Amino acid sequence: MATKRFKGYKIAQPVVIELESPDGERSITAHCVGALPGSVFLELASVINFTTEGDVELAEAAAAVEAAGVMLKVLKMAVVKDEWDAFKAFIDEPENGISVETLSEIAGYIAEQYTGANPQPSPSS
Repeated sequence: MATKRFKGYKIAQPVVIELESPDGERSITAHCVGALPGSVFLELASVINFTTEGDVELAEAAAAVEAAGVMLKVLKMAVVKDEWDAFKAFIDEPENGISVETLSEIAGYIAEQYTGANPQPSPSS
């Protein structure tokens, strides 16, 4: 019997997300949990890297909606529970100007940090 042992991955440094409104008057800092299940990142990858046949426009729209739901799931799982409601309220406030592109970038950053793939140095404030 062939056996291979696998060891889980845990981030080396805490992940912190900082968001700021366009006018700089409002901001929020969210701390992330120490580990996330790899399955959530497989789910994220599966909805982002889709292929379609038939009605491409409809399929792309459906995939975009599904990807948005999975990205929100990643964010909710990553942000510590005590900070989630305030973080969600901040990203949902129109005046804060947090775009889909920004949320997608945050989800990608979280995926990089938690999977150990393509780690990017954080800009210092």
